[in-house]
Amino acid sequence: MKTATDPRHLHRIKLVQHLFSSSFHKSPHPEVTTIWKELPRIDPLILKAAPEWPLDKLNSVDLAILRLAVYELTIDKKAPYKVIIDEAIELAKEFGSSNSPKFINGALGKLIQSHMHPNLKTALINFLANEFKMDPEAIHPDLNFSSDLNLSETDMSHFFQRLQDALSVDLPEEKIPLLTTVGDLLQALEEEDAPVSP
Repeated sequence: MKTATDPRHLHRIKLVQHLFSSSFHKSPHPEVTTIWKELPRIDPLILKAAPEWPLDKLNSVDLAILRLAVYELTIDKKAPYKVIIDEAIELAKEFGSSNSPKFINGALGKLIQSHMHPNLKTALINFLANEFKMDPEAIHPDLNFSSDLNLSETDMSHFFQRLQDALSVDLPEEKIPLLTTVGDLLQALEEEDAPVSP
């Protein structure tokens, strides 16, 4: 979240408010119809991420925030997952109880670990195998991007953009020039994949 007046943040506030009110009316506000139609996919993921809380026992504000975040993470997929989690935590701070930010962060962190990247190493190897038309068995931590895979500096920037899009991760720009091997990349991805602290 850039600022409290960021149009994307204001739009998320509106969506959470509509999801909140729609849950009482049992029918969606027109602005959240798309999300509402996906509740059969979204709600089971929330239950899996927070199994100690049945949906009808969840704070209604927390449920609305989680529904929006899970929709953005698993269906919409237009924003990096760290942005989505940061936004959900901000919304929880603004509208939820004092426990909401920690609860939202924990639930979304579990979702990321179980649903988004159950095995980040496998996801990376599959991406590299597809990208370079290689046998996955030939991909090892010491594989060097420039010497072994013949990536030029220009190719590298396009490669990292495709990788981030494919794995729904957001690597800090300052880290990218330091990534010379598959092992370096995996370590950086694992660091970025850790749940966000509130």
